[in-house]
Amino acid sequence: WWNLYRWRDGTVTPVAPMQREFGGPLWQHGTATYALTGDGRAFVRTSLAARDEVGVIDLASGSYRAFELPFVAYADIRLLDANTAVATAGAADDDSRLVAIDLATGTH
Repeated sequence: WWNLYRWRDGTVTPVAPMQREFGGPLWQHGTATYALTGDGRAFVRTSLAARDEVGVIDLASGSYRAFELPFVAYADIRLLDANTAVATAGAADDDSRLVAIDLATGTH
């Protein structure tokens, strides 16, 4: 599994180990699957069985909070500010669109 890792005290350790992919195809240059908020959190896109989800990881504790949104694919993860993310999101039955996501509430 491609998870997020950190360098701490001379050792590489996983931030929030889980059986989900944090990476993406290596041939898609310039895309991001996570963004650091600057306040100890990371907004992340993870994937399992060809279905994506987004959420927030507390970098100190490693806790992960997934957001329940009506999309199955996410790309181009970015931040507008420490509390608002944007991503291209696609639903199984609709076209992809650019969505803003409130990191406090998990809504779009």
